[in-house]
Amino acid sequence: SPQPLPEPANDLLFTLHGDERGPWAVGGYHQGVVWRLNAPSWIPVQLDRVPPLNGVTVRASEVIAVGQQGSILTIQRDPMGHPLSYQLKRVAELETITLHAITQFRGELWSVGGDLNEMTDGVIVSDHQDEPIVEVW
Repeated sequence: SPQPLPEPANDLLFTLHGDERGPWAVGGYHQGVVWRLNAPSWIPVQLDRVPPLNGVTVRASEVIAVGQQGSILTIQRDPMGHPLSYQLKRVAELETITLHAITQFRGELWSVGGDLNEMTDGVIVSDHQDEPIVEVW
């Protein structure tokens, strides 16, 4: 049967992704939240002033999440999968855009999103060749 997360898990969770070291879940309504499984328990990752998050992908040494205000959160992790530090960036052209999902393809990160208020301005963002690509429709 489903088991609730321990307190203070009072925000929505939107997506999860993981690897052999376990899954990570992201979400939040007023502020971004990140949880990771440290079997058998889910542990919250302490964040300060991070916008709500919608998508997450896991790499060998980092976890990358995306969300509101064009935010991209990178969490560095140790070889056991424990978080070490994090960095929050915002894509300058996307301050009014919400990034919904993120994935990896051939070592590059790709994210999609749009303006949820107007239901317009679909975007694709990538770190292709170390130069961010922002396409707006």
